[in-house]
Amino acid sequence: METWEKLTLDASQANYAPLRLNDPFSGSAYIVLTDLNPTAFDGRDVPPPRTGIRLGLATPSTSTLTRTAGSDGNQPATGDYRNALSRFDTAAIQLLATPELMPDGVLRAVTRAAIDYCAEKGDCMFVGHTPASRDVDGAKAFGQDFRAAKVYGALYWPWITITDPIGTGSNPTRDVPPTGHVMGVYARIDQTRGVWKAPAGNEAVVRGALSVERNITDTDHTDLVKNSSINGIRLIRGAGIVIDASRTLSTDTRWLYVNIRLLFNYVKASLREGLRWVKQEPNRDTLWNKIKFNTVTPFLLRLYQAGAFGTGTPSEVFTVICGPENNPPDEIALGNLRIEVYFYPARPAETILIIVGQQESGASASEQ
Repeated sequence: METWEKLTLDASQANYAPLRLNDPFSGSAYIVLTDLNPTAFDGRDVPPPRTGIRLGLATPSTSTLTRTAGSDGNQPATGDYRNALSRFDTAAIQLLATPELMPDGVLRAVTRAAIDYCAEKGDCMFVGHTPASRDVDGAKAFGQDFRAAKVYGALYWPWITITDPIGTGSNPTRDVPPTGHVMGVYARIDQTRGVWKAPAGNEAVVRGALSVERNITDTDHTDLVKNSSINGIRLIRGAGIVIDASRTLSTDTRWLYVNIRLLFNYVKASLREGLRWVKQEPNRDTLWNKIKFNTVTPFLLRLYQAGAFGTGTPSEVFTVICGPENNPPDEIALGNLRIEVYFYPARPAETILIIVGQQESGASASEQ
């Protein structure tokens, strides 16, 4: 975007608009101005109506401009959302969200369709929210309907209050689903810490949120997270409004956390892109060694050094298999090349247990 200040239509002045913007060295990189009537300047430093510069400029400052809110049109039906999901079939997406306002029944159907779609893709995760005005029990009930051993999705509660840019009155606000803001937190944590850092905790401030629809105690939040896999958005003293949990809807302990799912999706997508050069190469030991030692292992080492994996040496936390043991002759004859990558991801400290006790002359007493 270019910004040009203090321009005039007075052709006798040094800041005459066409003169400034058409300068071959310091002028605009995008437009050329033509003054259709350079002698019509009458002292006002704005274009006269119908005869000014060909730029769709406003009429003189004596005009009155009004602003009205637009219309979002009709509420999309469930089928509209399902049809929209298929448009991502050829797109390399890793996160999917539907942050719109929608009736409870439509939200439930769309959430199910989106979670199933991400599972089919295998390297994508759905980020969603509960319906509006749900209390803790209502949020738990909604989340429990989508839990399973391995789910490519996460849900957030409650809704948040933000400034309403088209509202009326003094300082208008409105409650909105938190999904769009949650995705912003994902992006920020990814940039500042890495995809392996859970998008929750004191760093996961929900910027732009003025308040939350409902407050919740620590006890109720623990119940919400562990018994329904819903991540609470809370006002935490000293931190602000933050995402306070990072659970997926999975019940399998290997897939409990959002950062685990994001890390696996990232590794899958990165290896798929980084190994495109392998296609049509001779499928033999020379290629296997290049894949293992020149491409995959260096990539995993960089993740290890950045802190993406758990405690241990590289050989203890990740394994790459690409050789005769998993590429037998019958598979090679079919044109198949198998690459196996296993790693132990770093998991977040979700529940903090603090034991404080007293110790006196060999005896001790403590409480948790």
